[in-house]
Amino acid sequence: GSTYGLEDGTKGLNNRFVKEARDVIVYETNPDEISNIVITLFKNDKSIVLVEGKDYVVNKISKAGEWFKYEYIIYATNFMEDGTYHISIYSEDKAGNIAENNLDVKNVEINFGVDKTLPKVIVTNLESKQTYPVDKLSVLMQATDNMKLVNIMVELDGKLIASWDEEQIIQMGADLQDFVFDIIGDSTHAHTVTITLTDVAGNQCIETISDFYVTTNLWVQFVNNKLLFYGSIAAVIGGGIVFIPLWRRRRRRREARG
Repeated sequence: GSTYGLEDGTKGLNNRFVKEARDVIVYETNPDEISNIVITLFKNDKSIVLVEGKDYVVNKISKAGEWFKYEYIIYATNFMEDGTYHISIYSEDKAGNIAENNLDVKNVEINFGVDKTLPKVIVTNLESKQTYPVDKLSVLMQATDNMKLVNIMVELDGKLIASWDEEQIIQMGADLQDFVFDIIGDSTHAHTVTITLTDVAGNQCIETISDFYVTTNLWVQFVNNKLLFYGSIAAVIGGGIVFIPLWRRRRRRREARG
């Protein structure tokens, strides 16, 4: 019967998630000539019988006197959409033997996933250019991906303050829990938070929230309350403008009496 092999690039693709698919190249070798080739693509929850000449090509690459060797090139256009893929190759030889690449005795399964979509994060209670007058702000966020997240990192002013690995992310999802990290309310300077999400294919989402304060310092709160701060300055200046003419009028009256 047949034996199967994978081209080096296909070996690198197999059992992985990738951002961009490439042609899948499989070799089948048999002592007899083969026929009745059927290649089936399992995409997510549906199966598709591929069409030779359109979806793939078969090249006979053996020389005279050698065993029959065939090269199947399954075009990358079959894997353009995000999803999980499995490829089954069926053939019959002249001796009547049936071969399939995913039989236990062959054990050359072809499985991979394509994921071009960036992860997503929603932060529910932290915004740029805001001041939070609390001792500690527990920030809530929801992180999702169309395939699988493998890492989440949170940095505060360039320093790592929270992270979750693949196993922890899976457990959080199973428990329907939000991701939470804390910011202590002692800032006298503006903060920047950077959240980095990485999925199984290496896609990254980077969310930055900047120029915010978490502080119980009343002066810092006052200065960074722009409406109150500038309103107070305007009131002081306006009061001075009113006071100066009144002071001059009173002085002139005293001089006139004297």
